[in-house]
Amino acid sequence: MEDQEKMEDTCRLCDEVTDKMYSVFESTEEGFEVLQMIKECMPIVIYRTDPLSKQVCESCYNHLGALYTFKKAALETADRQKSKLKETIELAGECKEIELFLKCGDVPVSFILNCYLKDLQFAAVVSF
Repeated sequence: MEDQEKMEDTCRLCDEVTDKMYSVFESTEEGFEVLQMIKECMPIVIYRTDPLSKQVCESCYNHLGALYTFKKAALETADRQKSKLKETIELAGECKEIELFLKCGDVPVSFILNCYLKDLQFAAVVSF
Protein backbone atom coordinates (compact mmCIF):
# COMPACT_ATOMS: atom_id res chain seq x y z
CA MET A 1 0.00 0.00 0.00
CA GLU A 2 2.88 2.37 0.77
CA ASP A 3 4.30 1.84 -2.76
CA GLN A 4 0.90 2.77 -4.20
CA GLU A 5 0.83 6.00 -2.19
CA LYS A 6 4.36 6.87 -3.37
CA MET A 7 3.36 6.16 -6.96
CA GLU A 8 0.41 8.54 -6.68
CA ASP A 9 2.74 11.32 -5.49
CA THR A 10 5.13 11.07 -8.45
CA CYS A 11 5.00 12.84 -11.79
CA ARG A 12 3.14 10.77 -14.37
CA LEU A 13 5.62 11.84 -17.06
CA CYS A 14 9.05 11.71 -15.38
CA ASP A 15 8.40 9.81 -12.12
CA GLU A 16 9.90 12.59 -9.99
CA VAL A 17 8.45 14.14 -6.85
CA THR A 18 8.71 17.92 -6.53
CA ASP A 19 7.27 20.61 -4.28
CA LYS A 20 4.94 21.89 -6.98
CA MET A 21 2.73 19.30 -8.69
CA TYR A 22 -0.23 19.81 -11.04
CA SER A 23 -3.27 17.60 -11.49
CA VAL A 24 -3.70 16.30 -15.03
CA PHE A 25 -7.37 17.24 -14.68
CA GLU A 26 -6.78 20.96 -14.15
CA SER A 27 -6.39 23.63 -16.81
CA THR A 28 -3.44 25.88 -17.58
CA GLU A 29 -3.62 29.65 -17.29
CA GLU A 30 -4.34 29.72 -21.03
CA GLY A 31 -7.35 27.45 -20.50
CA PHE A 32 -5.90 24.22 -21.92
CA GLU A 33 -6.62 21.06 -19.96
CA VAL A 34 -3.38 19.31 -18.99
CA LEU A 35 -4.82 15.87 -19.79
CA GLN A 36 -5.83 16.99 -23.29
CA MET A 37 -2.36 18.42 -23.90
CA ILE A 38 -0.83 15.08 -22.90
CA LYS A 39 -3.22 13.22 -25.24
CA GLU A 40 -2.40 15.50 -28.17
CA CYS A 41 1.37 15.53 -27.68
CA MET A 42 2.27 12.04 -26.47
CA PRO A 43 1.21 8.45 -26.90
CA ILE A 44 0.21 8.22 -23.24
CA VAL A 45 -3.27 7.24 -22.13
CA ILE A 46 -4.48 8.37 -18.72
CA TYR A 47 -7.78 7.24 -17.25
CA ARG A 48 -9.39 8.70 -14.15
CA THR A 49 -9.67 5.17 -12.78
CA ASP A 50 -6.17 3.89 -13.54
CA PRO A 51 -3.95 3.26 -10.49
CA LEU A 52 -1.09 5.48 -11.68
CA SER A 53 -0.32 9.06 -10.70
CA LYS A 54 -2.59 11.81 -11.95
CA GLN A 55 -0.02 14.55 -11.36
CA VAL A 56 2.78 16.16 -13.31
CA CYS A 57 5.70 18.07 -11.86
CA GLU A 58 6.33 21.73 -12.61
CA SER A 59 9.14 20.97 -15.05
CA CYS A 60 7.02 18.53 -17.10
CA TYR A 61 4.07 20.93 -16.88
CA ASN A 62 6.21 23.69 -18.41
CA HIS A 63 7.70 21.38 -21.06
CA LEU A 64 4.23 20.11 -21.94
CA GLY A 65 2.93 23.66 -22.32
CA ALA A 66 5.81 24.58 -24.61
CA LEU A 67 5.41 21.40 -26.66
CA TYR A 68 1.67 21.90 -27.01
CA THR A 69 2.12 25.52 -28.07
CA PHE A 70 4.84 24.56 -30.54
CA LYS A 71 2.77 21.73 -32.03
CA LYS A 72 -0.27 23.98 -32.38
CA ALA A 73 1.79 26.73 -34.05
CA ALA A 74 3.50 24.27 -36.41
CA LEU A 75 0.15 22.79 -37.49
CA GLU A 76 -1.29 26.27 -38.06
CA THR A 77 1.77 27.15 -40.15
CA ALA A 78 1.38 23.97 -42.20
CA ASP A 79 -2.27 24.85 -42.86
CA ARG A 80 -1.35 28.40 -43.93
CA GLN A 81 1.38 27.10 -46.23
CA LYS A 82 -1.00 24.59 -47.81
CA SER A 83 -3.54 27.37 -48.36
CA LYS A 84 -0.90 29.53 -50.07
CA LEU A 85 0.15 26.56 -52.18
CA LYS A 86 -3.45 25.95 -53.16
CA GLU A 87 -3.84 29.59 -54.18
CA THR A 88 -0.62 29.34 -56.19
CA ILE A 89 -1.79 26.37 -58.24
CA GLU A 90 -5.19 27.95 -58.77
CA LEU A 91 -3.43 30.96 -60.32
CA ALA A 92 -0.70 29.05 -62.16
CA GLY A 93 -2.78 26.19 -63.48
CA GLU A 94 -3.03 22.50 -62.87
CA CYS A 95 -0.20 20.57 -61.24
CA LYS A 96 -1.07 16.98 -60.39
CA GLU A 97 1.72 16.53 -57.85
CA ILE A 98 0.71 19.57 -55.80
CA GLU A 99 -2.96 18.62 -55.98
CA LEU A 100 -2.06 15.16 -54.73
CA PHE A 101 0.02 16.69 -51.91
CA LEU A 102 -2.85 18.90 -50.83
CA LYS A 103 -5.23 15.95 -50.77
CA CYS A 104 -3.10 13.55 -48.77
CA GLY A 105 -0.45 15.72 -47.16
CA ASP A 106 2.28 13.07 -47.25
CA VAL A 107 3.69 13.36 -50.76
CA PRO A 108 7.49 13.63 -50.85
CA VAL A 109 8.93 17.07 -51.45
CA SER A 110 10.56 15.78 -54.66
CA PHE A 111 7.12 15.66 -56.32
CA ILE A 112 6.53 19.31 -55.54
CA LEU A 113 9.99 20.31 -56.72
CA ASN A 114 9.55 18.34 -59.95
CA CYS A 115 6.27 20.13 -60.55
CA TYR A 116 7.85 23.55 -60.11
CA LEU A 117 10.79 22.58 -62.32
CA LYS A 118 8.38 21.45 -65.04
CA ASP A 119 6.50 24.74 -64.73
CA LEU A 120 9.75 26.73 -64.92
CA GLN A 121 10.92 24.77 -67.97
CA PHE A 122 7.55 25.32 -69.64
CA ALA A 123 7.68 29.04 -68.84
CA ALA A 124 11.22 29.26 -70.24
CA VAL A 125 10.15 27.51 -73.48
CA VAL A 126 7.07 29.71 -73.88
CA SER A 127 8.94 32.95 -73.20
CA PHE A 128 11.55 32.37 -75.94
